[in-house]
Amino acid sequence: MAEHPTGIPIQLEPLVVRVLAPNASPYTYTGTQTHIVGTTDLAVIDPGPDDPAHMDALLRAIDGRPVEAIVVTHHHRDHSPATRPLQSLTGAPIVGAAPFDLADVGARADASFDAAYAPDRVLSEGDSVTGDGWTLEAIATPGHTSNNLAFALPETKALFSGDHVMGWSTTIVSPPDGNMTAYMASLEKLMGRDDRIYYPGHGEAIDKPQRLVRGMLGHRKQREGPDPSLAWQGRVGDPGDGRAHVCRSRPAARARCGTIGAGASVRPANPRTGYRGRRDMANDSVTEPVRKSGVAPFLAKAVGIVLILVLAGLLVLWGVQRYVSDRLTPDPTTIASASLEGLREQNRLSAFAARYVAVVTSKQSQLGFTTEKTLIMPGMVRYEVDMAKLTQSDVAWDGTSKTLSVRLPAVEADGPQVDLNAVREYGSGGVLTTFTDAEKRLDAANRRAGQIELIRQAREPAMIKLARDATRRAVERSFAMPLRAAGIDATVAVRFADEPTANTERWDTSRSLQDVLGNRR
Repeated sequence: MAEHPTGIPIQLEPLVVRVLAPNASPYTYTGTQTHIVGTTDLAVIDPGPDDPAHMDALLRAIDGRPVEAIVVTHHHRDHSPATRPLQSLTGAPIVGAAPFDLADVGARADASFDAAYAPDRVLSEGDSVTGDGWTLEAIATPGHTSNNLAFALPETKALFSGDHVMGWSTTIVSPPDGNMTAYMASLEKLMGRDDRIYYPGHGEAIDKPQRLVRGMLGHRKQREGPDPSLAWQGRVGDPGDGRAHVCRSRPAARARCGTIGAGASVRPANPRTGYRGRRDMANDSVTEPVRKSGVAPFLAKAVGIVLILVLAGLLVLWGVQRYVSDRLTPDPTTIASASLEGLREQNRLSAFAARYVAVVTSKQSQLGFTTEKTLIMPGMVRYEVDMAKLTQSDVAWDGTSKTLSVRLPAVEADGPQVDLNAVREYGSGGVLTTFTDAEKRLDAANRRAGQIELIRQAREPAMIKLARDATRRAVERSFAMPLRAAGIDATVAVRFADEPTANTERWDTSRSLQDVLGNRR
């Protein structure tokens, strides 16, 4: 989408404008696409990440017009964080997907979720928001997340599909919140509609949506089997309840095994081996002994055949057991890979934020006069980890200790974000501030010093440790919950790339220092 650079409003049709956010990554493609609907009053769909450049671009596209609603398809960190600053600037209500609920059954916590997302009104199937010449109708499309919504624009038969159907790739369905059964049911629901075009959250507009959805259904059925509820152990009663469990097996990979066995009974024709006849009591004579040269080879061959059949049967049984075990036993490596993809998709993880206050004083001296000014500057610093840098080599499974080791990039301090309304200044005034530009210089010096002081406080070792601990807990939870849902009692150990590794060397204290030195004489 090189023809659609970030921050530039693109008119897709008379009622729809698209603005691309600057958060491109392997998992967001060229970035999150915010759609603005309307002409005189507006709705903003998925305002995207909390990025100042993207917020400026949205305000330019809004161009002072009233915003009736800020609409959210789902609460991932590349779609909903900008709702808060946009609401503070426009006063519009936040409507759409249900909020993140840690208390829900199944503990669907995920580091990719925007835990601060808080809508003013939750929309369900059939609910709508309206403006001058436009209507947005909510369509429940759970699967990518349990609260995923699409929005239809009946005036032009367009559909804003969010991440449920994208223009560049199929979506990630990551348990425990992602539900393959619900995802397939949602695709079937869209197949029954006659929308003209889809505007997705990522990728180009889809001008033949029915053909694409039909292909996606076929692709998923081929991967998951004819009944995805068996593969994903979901509950079909309510495809939107989001309480699926981690995939344990797929029907296409099940072993079809019958009863397997081997055996034979070998015995000589005459139980009294060694004689062809019996003792003749009347004639008091004994029949001629049978030659043993033909019986022994026969017995040896029979025993060899039996042993071969038994060994073959044991090998077959062992192979069947391995096959069934490999197919039906949850694979921790596969589950961890799915969790890794979910984390990488959201680009940056911010699990900890702290508020600091800088108090700085600057002085100016000219013409024998001195003036000073004190600045009190509060600021918020978010500590982030670039999850897009994670690779498969950063996640390792140790089957012996049942430990999943995860190596994260270093924690970065983002900000500070200064609350200008809370800034306070105190100065002595005087001749210099009246007849010279001393006050302007004092303000500039204080602002620079305040920023430096906020960053210094944010980078204190104690605060970095708190940020690491919070991030560590969030990542451990994201990896541990799917493993436990699959019945794997695993330990998740997270460390950061810039943390010193533990020293595993041990001193040999079995001999005294005198003994060691004595050996060198």
